[in-house]
Amino acid sequence: MKKILFILFLFVYNVGFSQKGFYFGYENGGVFDRYYYVNSKGYTLFQTSLGGSVGGYVGYKYNNFNIDAGFFVYSPTIPYVKYDYDTGKPYKTSAGGEGETNFVLPVSIGKEFLLATGKVFLEPNLALVTIFLSDYTSEQPSEGWGENVTFEGNVNNSDSPDSTVVYGYFSDRINFGLITSLSAGYRIKNKIDVYVRGGYITNFSPLYYETITHYSSKEIVEATRVRNNSFLLQVGIKFHFHLHKDE
Repeated sequence: MKKILFILFLFVYNVGFSQKGFYFGYENGGVFDRYYYVNSKGYTLFQTSLGGSVGGYVGYKYNNFNIDAGFFVYSPTIPYVKYDYDTGKPYKTSAGGEGETNFVLPVSIGKEFLLATGKVFLEPNLALVTIFLSDYTSEQPSEGWGENVTFEGNVNNSDSPDSTVVYGYFSDRINFGLITSLSAGYRIKNKIDVYVRGGYITNFSPLYYETITHYSSKEIVEATRVRNNSFLLQVGIKFHFHLHKDE
């Protein structure tokens, strides 16, 4: 077993640990935001919304380490919450609205492992990201929705005594976080990479949160909901320049 591992190490080292050069790439895919809801009756709910992501990056490879910087646009969605006024329990619903547009600037470092004949690769990656909220305003709340209400004034406009009012807040215009990811792909003629990347975004502080009030004939229930961390699933293509092996 040790001999096999040693041979595999030499194989990977000789194939893939001496390439260097500049590159640029493009990615497109989905952002899966996680929302956590809790109300004053003790009920909780996790929700996941699907948004879009598109962007590009430039970088440099040296000894199988990749260092790059990019620019991405995230377009998240905000899922609504369905509330049972009799039991106080929240439920998921397929309905939702558009979220704020995020401009994301990652600076990342990754290490590439080439397999087989140098055409298949794996790359774990860590990125520090700066997130700009394009829709941020100092006048908070800046988002809102409701059920059985007209949003301005919180006036119930239905025959039902049950209603919900939601106010959404952005924490700040500029935020920071980390992305840990893993890419798997195929290299074509030592110049072009086609790959899939999965990642996890950890925000240093919540980007968005809500205060929620559920009104009914028997009680008023307060709740909060926070957009927590997110998952990424991207498809990308990378173009290498002057990619060669040192003699």
